[in-house]
Amino acid sequence: MEENGKVVELSDEGTKVEVIPGNMCHHCGAAQACGTFGSRTKIVLAQNPIDAKIGDLVKLEIKEKTRAVSILLVFGLPIVLLLTGIIVGEILSGDKLAAILGGVGLVIAFAVVKVIDRLVNKQKTFLPTIIEKISELPEENTCPD
Repeated sequence: MEENGKVVELSDEGTKVEVIPGNMCHHCGAAQACGTFGSRTKIVLAQNPIDAKIGDLVKLEIKEKTRAVSILLVFGLPIVLLLTGIIVGEILSGDKLAAILGGVGLVIAFAVVKVIDRLVNKQKTFLPTIIEKISELPEENTCPD
């Protein structure tokens, strides 16, 4: 998957790119959840092998495998641990324990996701990659007001 954006910051951690949602984002049911607090743009940390500078318009590539693993981790793990807690609680004692263990499962899942996120960000293998500089953003990538 490719996105377009503008380089806004260079740091030791990586390059921060302001990503403008593409045309496909307008048709996605999760488009509002994807941006920060419902904003139309978002800032992402990216690898910069082409040495883009602040202000450059760039094209980012997000590998499908990376995207799929991220989706499974962020959505799948909490659901699995929530359901596991509910089932175990129901088998052991009933509704009250099921609710408690379901909540515990969610908390554990979010903690695991946070730890994995920190480890992955240190490795930088799952970050999007800037693949080329572009002269201007395509018309279809501008947000309607």
